[in-house]
Amino acid sequence: LVDLPEILEVARDVERSFRIAQPVTYLGLDLRIDDIEGNFDIILVSNTLHMLGEAESRRLLSRLYPRVSPGGSLVVQAQFLDENRLGPRWPVLLDLIQLCITESGRNHSVGETRAWLEEAGFTDVEHVSMTLTNTNSFLRAWKRSP
Repeated sequence: LVDLPEILEVARDVERSFRIAQPVTYLGLDLRIDDIEGNFDIILVSNTLHMLGEAESRRLLSRLYPRVSPGGSLVVQAQFLDENRLGPRWPVLLDLIQLCITESGRNHSVGETRAWLEEAGFTDVEHVSMTLTNTNSFLRAWKRSP
Protein backbone atom coordinates (compact mmCIF):
# COMPACT_ATOMS: atom_id res chain seq x y z
CA LEU A 1 0.00 0.00 0.00
CA VAL A 2 1.55 3.28 -1.10
CA ASP A 3 0.44 6.64 0.20
CA LEU A 4 1.76 9.57 2.12
CA PRO A 5 3.14 8.38 5.48
CA GLU A 6 0.44 10.07 7.57
CA ILE A 7 -2.30 8.36 5.54
CA LEU A 8 -0.66 4.97 6.01
CA GLU A 9 -1.11 5.25 9.77
CA VAL A 10 -4.87 5.27 9.20
CA ALA A 11 -4.53 2.24 6.89
CA ARG A 12 -2.56 0.36 9.54
CA ASP A 13 -5.35 1.04 12.05
CA VAL A 14 -7.87 -0.38 9.58
CA GLU A 15 -5.71 -3.45 8.97
CA ARG A 16 -5.45 -4.14 12.70
CA SER A 17 -9.25 -4.27 12.94
CA PHE A 18 -9.51 -7.01 10.27
CA ARG A 19 -7.92 -10.40 9.91
CA ILE A 20 -6.04 -10.19 6.63
CA ALA A 21 -4.49 -13.48 5.52
CA GLN A 22 -1.81 -11.97 3.29
CA PRO A 23 0.78 -9.53 4.65
CA VAL A 24 0.42 -5.93 3.57
CA THR A 25 3.51 -3.95 2.57
CA TYR A 26 3.35 -0.25 3.38
CA LEU A 27 5.42 2.25 1.38
CA GLY A 28 5.32 5.86 2.53
CA LEU A 29 5.84 7.68 -0.76
CA ASP A 30 4.59 10.59 -2.78
CA LEU A 31 3.96 8.86 -6.11
CA ARG A 32 4.31 12.14 -7.96
CA ILE A 33 7.99 12.53 -7.08
CA ASP A 34 9.41 9.54 -5.15
CA ASP A 35 11.02 6.50 -6.77
CA ILE A 36 9.01 3.29 -6.60
CA GLU A 37 11.02 0.19 -5.71
CA GLY A 38 10.08 -3.48 -6.08
CA ASN A 39 7.72 -5.58 -8.17
CA PHE A 40 4.13 -6.36 -7.28
CA ASP A 41 1.51 -8.87 -8.42
CA ILE A 42 -1.22 -6.25 -8.22
CA ILE A 43 -1.23 -2.49 -7.79
CA LEU A 44 -4.39 -0.59 -6.85
CA VAL A 45 -4.62 3.09 -7.79
CA SER A 46 -7.71 4.18 -5.88
CA ASN A 47 -9.34 7.60 -6.20
CA THR A 48 -6.06 9.19 -7.25
CA LEU A 49 -5.91 10.08 -10.94
CA HIS A 50 -8.59 12.78 -10.76
CA MET A 51 -6.33 14.81 -8.47
CA LEU A 52 -3.38 14.63 -10.86
CA GLY A 53 -4.77 15.62 -14.25
CA GLU A 54 -4.14 13.93 -17.58
CA ALA A 55 -0.38 14.45 -18.02
CA GLU A 56 0.54 13.41 -14.48
CA SER A 57 -1.88 10.44 -14.58
CA ARG A 58 -0.33 9.17 -17.79
CA ARG A 59 3.14 9.61 -16.32
CA LEU A 60 2.19 7.73 -13.13
CA LEU A 61 0.70 4.78 -15.03
CA SER A 62 3.83 4.57 -17.18
CA ARG A 63 6.01 4.62 -14.04
CA LEU A 64 3.92 1.84 -12.46
CA TYR A 65 4.05 -0.50 -15.48
CA PRO A 66 7.62 -1.74 -14.80
CA ARG A 67 6.68 -2.31 -11.13
CA VAL A 68 3.94 -4.84 -12.05
CA SER A 69 5.21 -8.41 -12.20
CA PRO A 70 4.68 -10.27 -15.50
CA GLY A 71 1.20 -11.79 -15.35
CA GLY A 72 0.21 -9.20 -12.72
CA SER A 73 -2.29 -6.39 -12.98
CA LEU A 74 -2.97 -2.78 -12.18
CA VAL A 75 -6.40 -1.66 -11.00
CA VAL A 76 -7.66 1.92 -11.31
CA GLN A 77 -10.69 2.52 -9.09
CA ALA A 78 -12.60 5.77 -9.55
CA GLN A 79 -15.89 7.54 -10.17
CA PHE A 80 -15.57 7.64 -13.95
CA LEU A 81 -17.29 10.22 -16.11
CA ASP A 82 -19.43 9.25 -19.08
CA GLU A 83 -17.51 9.56 -22.35
CA ASN A 84 -19.27 12.85 -23.15
CA ARG A 85 -18.19 14.15 -19.70
CA LEU A 86 -21.78 15.24 -18.87
CA GLY A 87 -22.63 12.60 -16.27
CA PRO A 88 -23.25 10.82 -14.03
CA ARG A 89 -24.00 13.39 -11.35
CA TRP A 90 -21.37 12.47 -8.68
CA PRO A 91 -18.45 12.05 -11.09
CA VAL A 92 -19.34 15.43 -12.65
CA LEU A 93 -19.39 17.00 -9.17
CA LEU A 94 -15.98 15.43 -8.49
CA ASP A 95 -14.75 16.90 -11.78
CA LEU A 96 -15.93 20.38 -10.80
CA ILE A 97 -14.33 20.11 -7.36
CA GLN A 98 -10.98 19.08 -8.87
CA LEU A 99 -11.12 21.96 -11.35
CA CYS A 100 -11.57 24.33 -8.38
CA ILE A 101 -9.09 22.94 -5.84
CA THR A 102 -6.19 21.47 -7.84
CA GLU A 103 -3.74 22.93 -10.33
CA SER A 104 -4.44 20.46 -13.12
CA GLY A 105 -6.80 17.85 -11.68
CA ARG A 106 -9.96 16.82 -13.47
CA ASN A 107 -12.05 13.70 -13.55
CA HIS A 108 -11.71 11.18 -16.37
CA SER A 109 -13.76 8.66 -18.30
CA VAL A 110 -13.36 4.91 -18.69
CA GLY A 111 -12.29 5.42 -22.31
CA GLU A 112 -9.52 7.88 -21.63
CA THR A 113 -8.25 5.88 -18.64
CA ARG A 114 -8.24 2.72 -20.76
CA ALA A 115 -6.19 4.58 -23.39
CA TRP A 116 -3.69 5.73 -20.74
CA LEU A 117 -3.30 2.15 -19.46
CA GLU A 118 -2.75 0.79 -22.96
CA GLU A 119 -0.29 3.59 -23.73
CA ALA A 120 1.67 2.53 -20.63
CA GLY A 121 1.87 -1.05 -22.00
CA PHE A 122 -1.00 -2.80 -20.22
CA THR A 123 -3.32 -5.14 -22.11
CA ASP A 124 -6.70 -6.83 -21.74
CA VAL A 125 -8.24 -3.88 -19.91
CA GLU A 126 -11.62 -4.72 -18.38
CA HIS A 127 -14.16 -2.35 -16.81
CA VAL A 128 -16.03 -3.67 -13.77
CA SER A 129 -18.93 -1.97 -11.97
CA MET A 130 -18.93 -2.34 -8.21
CA THR A 131 -22.57 -2.13 -7.05
CA LEU A 132 -25.79 -0.55 -8.26
CA THR A 133 -25.72 1.97 -5.41
CA ASN A 134 -22.00 2.78 -5.69
CA THR A 135 -20.90 5.24 -8.37
CA ASN A 136 -17.39 3.78 -8.29
CA SER A 137 -16.11 1.15 -10.68
CA PHE A 138 -12.68 -0.02 -11.71
CA LEU A 139 -10.51 -0.82 -14.67
CA ARG A 140 -8.21 -3.82 -14.36
CA ALA A 141 -5.33 -4.09 -16.82
CA TRP A 142 -2.74 -6.82 -17.19
CA LYS A 143 0.96 -7.04 -17.87
CA ARG A 144 1.55 -9.99 -20.15
CA SER A 145 3.89 -12.77 -19.10
CA PRO A 146 6.93 -13.17 -21.36
